[in-house]
Amino acid sequence: MAKISWQFDENRAHEPEGFNNPGISHFTAHRLDGLVREAIQNSLDARADDDRPVRVTFTEDRVRADTIDAKSLEKAIHESLESEDNDSRHKESLNGAAKTLLLDEYVSALKIEDANTLGAEDGGGVALSGER
Repeated sequence: MAKISWQFDENRAHEPEGFNNPGISHFTAHRLDGLVREAIQNSLDARADDDRPVRVTFTEDRVRADTIDAKSLEKAIHESLESEDNDSRHKESLNGAAKTLLLDEYVSALKIEDANTLGAEDGGGVALSGER
């Protein structure tokens, strides 16, 4: 099985990237709702063929920690920890995520796949390409 890899776009606008970034505040109350809505919207925005529907599939699973590219994800977590935009509660959450990557044999994962899309090129955040 190939390792799951991550693509993090460069923050060219140098906007705050911590938990207190106003751009993510609408996700905090209903995290899953916001994630699902954003994933579907991104897939719709990247529709490949207007005559066919876009399909988005969500699968929750536990995966072996050694099957993900933990180094790049850990790097992103540590860069977030360095942000001055996080308070102690958010830093505690990030530290917990980093420890999970290092210590747990299995981690929870949400796999998002899409079909009839152009794939991810510069959409922001974490991007994994779907079926073409």
